Amino acid sequence: MVLDRFQDNAWATAVAKKIDLVFSENPSLQDHRKVFPWVTGFLGNPKSAIIFLGENPSLPTMKRASASPDMKSPEMQWNVSKGDKIFREALIKANLKEGTLDSPGGWACYITNIVKMAVKPKEWNEKSKDDRVAICKMFAPVLQEEIDAIKPKMIAVMGERTEALFNSTLDFGALNIPEGTRVRRIWHYAFFNRGGLTGDNRETYFGTIAAVAAKYRQLGND
Repeated sequence: MVLDRFQDNAWATAVAKKIDLVFSENPSLQDHRKVFPWVTGFLGNPKSAIIFLGENPSLPTMKRASASPDMKSPEMQWNVSKGDKIFREALIKANLKEGTLDSPGGWACYITNIVKMAVKPKEWNEKSKDDRVAICKMFAPVLQEEIDAIKPKMIAVMGERTEALFNSTLDFGALNIPEGTRVRRIWHYAFFNRGGLTGDNRETYFGTIAAVAAKYRQLGND
């Protein structure tokens, strides 16, 4: 089922309220939404049962996007960097998004971050693993609400570090996933921003997303 532009409905409001609570209960966290309100940290179709899970929004990327009025939209969150665009292209090829790279809506998947706070990658990378996990635990109630509502059959975790943070949050008991949910690690699309943009890597990535989509659809029929 495709649910176009869900960001305008009650779902987005409910998730935003959960994020509000995290920031209000943890004043040490910097709420980027005061400057970049369109950066929600989630996008897509909550009626689907496949989640693509990233680490966190990139503050420099959002600053770059803010220079263009057309980019100031929740729909554009994953449409700024080279990696974003390859990710969207892969979703289209796998029939997890209808339309074009730039068209709004048409989502047949759900995309979210374990941390709903935009960060500077250098500063985030300099934090200890324990500090990063602590922040993941702060935001875990938001991701838990998303998971509880979506009841995903598949979670595609993007990148080794995202997987490590996700697993640590699970191990601490701050997060639970439904029994039977498949979890698969895939490349993080940011790989293509860091020198990974070759023809072979693109095709490998497209194949990986297609395989995840095929397995997800198979699970729906099991």
